[in-house]
Order: sequence, then C-alpha cells, then structure tokens
Amino acid sequence: MKSKRRVSADDALLDDLKAWDDWRASNPQFPERESLRDYFAGQGIRTYNQMYAAGLSDSADTDLLAHIGDALWFLDRKGDRRRMRPIILRLVRTVEGIPRSLAINQLGFYEGRKTRELLMQIAEDKTEAPLTRHDAVYSLASHAHIVPEVQECFIRLVKDTTDSVRVRGRALECMPEYPGIVDLCRTMLTDPSPDIRFWAAYCLTQTYHQDLTPVWKDLDRAVAYDHALPVGFGWHIDREALLPLETFYFQAHLPPFDSDYDGGRTPDFRLISPAAEYDSFINQHRKWQEDWTYTTDESVLPITLRIEPDWLRERIHEQWPDAKFNTRQPRPSAYLLDWLIEIDGELLSGALHRDQYAVVITSTPHRGSEQALFAFAAWYRGIIDATVPLYLYQWADEATLLEPGDTATALAEREYAREDARRTWVGTPF
Repeated sequence: MKSKRRVSADDALLDDLKAWDDWRASNPQFPERESLRDYFAGQGIRTYNQMYAAGLSDSADTDLLAHIGDALWFLDRKGDRRRMRPIILRLVRTVEGIPRSLAINQLGFYEGRKTRELLMQIAEDKTEAPLTRHDAVYSLASHAHIVPEVQECFIRLVKDTTDSVRVRGRALECMPEYPGIVDLCRTMLTDPSPDIRFWAAYCLTQTYHQDLTPVWKDLDRAVAYDHALPVGFGWHIDREALLPLETFYFQAHLPPFDSDYDGGRTPDFRLISPAAEYDSFINQHRKWQEDWTYTTDESVLPITLRIEPDWLRERIHEQWPDAKFNTRQPRPSAYLLDWLIEIDGELLSGALHRDQYAVVITSTPHRGSEQALFAFAAWYRGIIDATVPLYLYQWADEATLLEPGDTATALAEREYAREDARRTWVGTPF
C-alpha cells in the first residue's frame, strides 16, 4: 500500500518559500532574483489556501500568475497536487516565458492520455519557444519508458537537424534505453553542436544493458579531442564521455551480457585531475542565465602538471610488480598509458589521458570496490608534487580534495561525508 504524500500545513507557505529563497541565494550558479516570500507577503498571500484561490481567481493578473507558477514549481513536494493541477493548466494557457515552461514541466507529475498528448503537441510545435518545448520534453520523460509514442516523439526530435539544439539535446538527455540507442548516439557524437555531442555522451552513460562496441571509436575520439563546452548545461565533452568509454573497456572484465550479474554493466569510476571538472567546473566557472544558457569565466588557471607516461609506468610497476600495461583493445588514442592492477583482491583499471594531467581509474561495480579506488588515489597523491592541487571526482559530481599524506580510509571518510552533506543540501528547500 502506497503511503500518502505528506503536504505542508496551510500556514507554512511563507516559511516554505523562505527556505527556497535561502537555498537559491546560497547557490552561486543562479542569478539574483527577487524574494518569493516577500512578494507573496506583499500581496497578502500567507497560506497555501490563499495561493490556490488566487491562482484560480478571475482577477489574477499575469504578474501574479507568473509568481504563483514559480511558487508551485518550487513547492511541488509540499503542496496539494490535486489543487495545484487546475492552476498549472491555467498557467500553460495564460502566461508566457519561464512561468509557462515551469508549469509545462510540472505536468509530468500527472498521468493521463490527454496530458500526454498535450505535452507531445507542445514538444513538436516549432512555433513554440524552444524553452517551452524543452520543458515539455522533460515532462514527457516520465512516460517515455512505458509509452512507445513518446519514445518515437523523442527520436523524431533528436534526428531533426533543423530543429532547436535545446529541444534536441533535452530529448537525448531524456531518451529511454531502446535497441537502437547506441547507433543514434554514435551519429549524434559527430553533430556540429557541442550541446548535442554532450548529451549523446550522457545518453551512452545510461545504456546499462547494451554492447558499446559499435560506438567505441567515436567515444575514443570524443575523449581524446573534444574539449568543447556546451552552451547550455554541462562541462567539457571529453569528460562527459569518459564514463561510457571506460564502461566499454571495463566490460571485458565482467561476466557476459546474458549472465545474471548483480553488479551492473557500468564500472565504479573516478577521475583524478588538478583542474575543476564536472560540477566543480560549473560552480567555479559557469553562470546560469534566465534563458537557460551559461556564460563561462575564461580566466581558468593554466594546468602546469604534465605526467610522462614512462615515469608513471615505472612508479606503478614499483608499487605493483604484477601490473599489466597497455592491454586495452582496440588501442585507444585518448590515453597515453593504461594499466591493470589488483588491490586487495579488487581489479582496478587505470589510464593517463593524452592531456597528460588527467588520470581515470575504474573498478568492479559492487559495494566495497571503492576501497581500491581510494587506495590508488591516495598512493597517486603521494607521488605527485605536494604543491600541485589534485582532486578526486566521481562522474558528474563535485571534487574531493586529495591531500598529501591521505590514506584510503581518510579519503573514503571525506568523500562519504561530502556525499551526505550534498544530499542534505539538495533536499533543504523541497
């Protein structure tokens, strides 16, 4: 029996809005924006019931409806969805810009053929604003895994090279796994738009049950040479493509595809780098704008670390005499050196990127495999000049600082503590 979703008390509206205001103000990637709490208080709206009534009132002007749309989006987990739905549909029909897009986005929480057909109509209507269609696609994603017509809609959008990059990229991001997805992504990895290439790489990280052999060459090229940035959300394409490339190579060490393997097909992955990568790159060097694009701070400090492959090979061999080198087949152009070692019974695969400062390490995807990753990362920190900053990244996550003298245990504790803090931070306003 499903538990009933708990909603906020009627008089908690302003407190809930303040939690959102505080969270937004503490997040550097968002631009400054007026306080929703102060706006609602100024309008004399202090309770959820008052907000619901205002959202359906004939006297509500467009500005008030737009602010209510913002609030409904931010407070979705705290409000009464039965009372929110008619307001959301009104917003779709009566307001423009971001409030309408947010309302369209929220329709994904509501099942039903008519809602789905409305969202598909908006998603494929090229007279609609790209931002509006972008969020219609996102709403449809909740139906994509079980409704074939939604999946077919996504495929049409992705393949239409005359369409908005924003809409095509969103469809790739939300694409469910289906038999032809690897071939689709292989084609999109050569698209002229960096946004499409970024989301094609992301899409391949979500193909848990398929053979990536047909796309390995394109992934290798992306990891080796495609250091471009998407205009919308994201980091460098070569970093996004690391996980599917590592998945392709590590799958050779896992049971066959037709076996019942609990660990999954995607390895446990880390990137060691002196640079800001993934979420840390966004937080430090990119600024989100209201049109859902990012500006980028170009004053990134140059990377001075240059690892010579022969030197690193010697250091690894000294620590692990049974290490095997350059065993990956087909041979990648993305890496100058790769190795296989065993740490406390765990197989660990690693590689030095051709940029000579990034190192990737992967291990078997089951609980406990992180210890091999942490042990290698701590050892690697010890052989690099202590004045050079080094950071440990999970794919698409924030940095964990590697400090001189780190042990595997200390590093594990610090990463787990950061993950716990992040989960708490993410959940604060919702």
